[in-house]
Parts: sequence; C-alpha cells; structure tokens
Amino acid sequence: MARAAPPPPGQACAGLASNERLITWVDVAEPRELFLRVSGPDVTPELIACYDIIARLTSLALQHGATIAEVGQLLLGTKFEPGGPLSGHSRMKFCTSPTDAIARHLLIEHGGRDDLAHAEKDGSRDATMQHVREMID
Repeated sequence: MARAAPPPPGQACAGLASNERLITWVDVAEPRELFLRVSGPDVTPELIACYDIIARLTSLALQHGATIAEVGQLLLGTKFEPGGPLSGHSRMKFCTSPTDAIARHLLIEHGGRDDLAHAEKDGSRDATMQHVREMID
C-alpha cells in the first residue's frame, strides 16, 4: 500500500494492507460523533453507505448516553473481510475487520484500554504477540 499523507490535525487513519483500503476518523478529546471516510480501489458507493451507517449509529449512541466503552465493546472482535495487518496507526497493527479497527481505536485512544494495543504509546512493539494470535483464532 502506498503511504498516505498524514491526516490533518484532529484526525487519525489506518490502512488495511490486504486490499489497500484506508479508513479515516476524526479524533477529538471526548468524541460524540464519528466520521468515517473510506477510500481505495475496491470501494463502492454501497460500501461507503455501510460505513456511513456505522458512523451515524455510533454517533447517535454516543450522543444519547452510551459510553465509548459500551460502543467499543459492541464492535470489538467482529470478524469479516477485510481484516489483517494495519498500517498508519501507531498503536494498532492488526484487526479482524474494519469495525474491529474502529472499536480498537476508540477504546485505546479514548477508553483507556491499553491492553488492546499492539504497541506501547511510544510506538515500540508489544512484548508479546499472543493477543494478535488470539484475535485470529
């Protein structure tokens, strides 16, 4: 996957290397709204609509009292294609699906769930990859 330009301030992105799909989300200190932008050679209008639905439902949940932990836990561990290695995120190196990547990002960056990260805050590799192997199974 060609290296994407860094996201603007307040945004983060992750690329699923398996099919060159890029997911971008807007980051703020206490998110109450999720915006997703999906790009890549295999992205169709239908796929864009699916991500838009995920973002809208997540936003509604956050705006009506659901916590990051609750929303993240619902999406965490979902398994469907594409899943696999991630690029462009300093703390996540693998996901089981795009919604798993979204959940991990929300929980790691905003929910204090460092146990879900594959790399330490300074970017060094986690001491064990057992967690990644468990996600694959």
